[in-house]
Amino acid sequence: MYSKGRVFAGVAVWLTAALAVSAIALACGDDDLPAPTPSDEWTVIPARIDSVEYAVAESWPPQYFVQVVSVQPDGCHEFNGYTVEREDRTIKIEVLNRVPANLDELACTLAIQMTESNIPLSTDFESGATYTVTVNGVTRTFEAQ
Repeated sequence: MYSKGRVFAGVAVWLTAALAVSAIALACGDDDLPAPTPSDEWTVIPARIDSVEYAVAESWPPQYFVQVVSVQPDGCHEFNGYTVEREDRTIKIEVLNRVPANLDELACTLAIQMTESNIPLSTDFESGATYTVTVNGVTRTFEAQ
């Protein structure tokens, strides 16, 4: 024979399971609504920078490069290139990502990606002079050979 306590416990377990299934069904939403998709419009934003290093090619005259590793923090961010501006001994590089204009409506994968860019600076450097390179706020200096 079953006691009242065992019957009550069984009913409580059943009700808890039924409530959990109902909550999951409500959380899933209406299947008739279309899933959000990226728009055809993009917004260009500065990329997060993981590292900045400079390199010199063994050539005459020496050729200078900046090696940049930029981050795309999720599946909605894509590498979009870079720009280089130089004024005297200061070099400003902006590395860019692009994201869908409707980013706030999307569920992006959590796949972090890194992009390595080997950015040529030119050969027009004064030997012994110190140059400053800034990439999205990350600053490095180097002395020209």
